Amino acid sequence: MKVDWDILDNVATFQRGLTYGKDDESGSITSKAVLRSNNIDLVSHKLNFEEIKYLKEDFNIPQERLLKKNSIFICMSNGSSNHIGKVAYVDKDYEFAFGGFMGQITPLGHLEGKYLYYACLSNSFKTFLKTISNGANITNLKFSDLAKYRFPIPPLSEQQSIVAELDLLSDIIDKKKEQLRELDNLAQATFYDMFGDPITNEKGWDKPLLNTFAELINGRAYSQEELLAAGKYVVLRVGNFFSDKNYYYSNLELEADKYCYNGDLLFAWSASFGARIWEGEKTIYHYHIWKVKYDDKQVEKIYLCHLLNSVVSDLRNQMHGIGMIHLTKNGMEKTPFILPPFELQQSFANKIEALQHQKFLLSQSLQEVQTLLDATMDKYFG
Repeated sequence: MKVDWDILDNVATFQRGLTYGKDDESGSITSKAVLRSNNIDLVSHKLNFEEIKYLKEDFNIPQERLLKKNSIFICMSNGSSNHIGKVAYVDKDYEFAFGGFMGQITPLGHLEGKYLYYACLSNSFKTFLKTISNGANITNLKFSDLAKYRFPIPPLSEQQSIVAELDLLSDIIDKKKEQLRELDNLAQATFYDMFGDPITNEKGWDKPLLNTFAELINGRAYSQEELLAAGKYVVLRVGNFFSDKNYYYSNLELEADKYCYNGDLLFAWSASFGARIWEGEKTIYHYHIWKVKYDDKQVEKIYLCHLLNSVVSDLRNQMHGIGMIHLTKNGMEKTPFILPPFELQQSFANKIEALQHQKFLLSQSLQEVQTLLDATMDKYFG
């Protein structure tokens, strides 16, 4: 089947978003709602309706600045280059306007909107954005630049067939991600079912101080010169404590306690808060992270990790600081924590390990479908 290529300027129209000032904003909910960059999820590329901006009722919003069915909602300007060019598909007409840093691309009759949406998620579009930015961290797009994006445009019936195929794979990915969230929720529910609320302690467990069964060991602070783009050791920092992305590296040789090893229990105590069990090679951990050395005859590691995460919101009452809030080592070690019988902790850990195995298999399956989706996108848009 013959596939023509064309530039965006010939197959779609573009509308820049609504401009308004502080005096136009309303302190309460009105019928004049505006969506902005934060209303496009960076990962799922779906619209979300949290933190909506409202304007005063007497503000005039032209029809062409309302979100229109079968269009593409795109971020044109943002302080972070990661958000530039992110898109969401508009599945129906909305009574939402879109802000001045945003844009709406509306396909003409021979272009399916969802097909254009997938084209804007493709590697070819991402490469195009890098090309028009000349490799710089672009923070502002112009439609005159976007208009030059050239991509394959098969007949409408073929576009719809491609969309159906990509929708199917995307739906499978969404369902698998939801299953992973459900397993996480089940783990949390299992903790509360077995041990109750660790704060109110309605089951009456012993509550010794943390320092009677665990010790907190700080990592090391680093100067920017010591953090490398590549090196012998990964440096685990608060900024990537939960994301496993954007690592720095170091070649420093330090004392043994300034490294964490596979299976170590860690706790981030500044800016981001929470515990995780490290899975990986020998790694340097930052000063804003504690390595938790525990008495394995009193407390089970998986139980302790879930316990620490379950009380993070309550621990915020102990936090100090004005700019970057944080816990203190002394305060944390003198905080009482519930400590049920060790056998019950082990029973909980066994259940969590079974759930983790399910998550592992599900994550593998998710990655396989994601790889297939990426390859399919490259086939059609590459």
